[in-house]
Amino acid sequence: RQEFPALVRIDEEYRDRGVVIIGLSIDEPEDVDTEVKPFVEEVGAKFPIIVKAPGDPDRFMRQLHTSLSGGLPETIVYGRDGLPRLILRGEQTYAQFREYVERALQ
Repeated sequence: RQEFPALVRIDEEYRDRGVVIIGLSIDEPEDVDTEVKPFVEEVGAKFPIIVKAPGDPDRFMRQLHTSLSGGLPETIVYGRDGLPRLILRGEQTYAQFREYVERALQ
């Protein structure tokens, strides 16, 4: 939740350069209307948010990438070739995200 505004800013600044942000929520599907949507509207996110299916959030994370720990937040940065470049664990700042995105765009 705390780093989300930085992701919104990255999305706004890099969308025209081909950067795609996809948010993932481990909230339960029944909480989408009461938790996820209000938060997304509050921070002004315009990128898609995928909500996991009911059940184990760790399983959901491992399906995305086998090295994800399930700890939050975790971020995967992909290169233009679609391959993962970095897995970031813990909260990141706007400056850190910007550095990672610039490297991935090279």
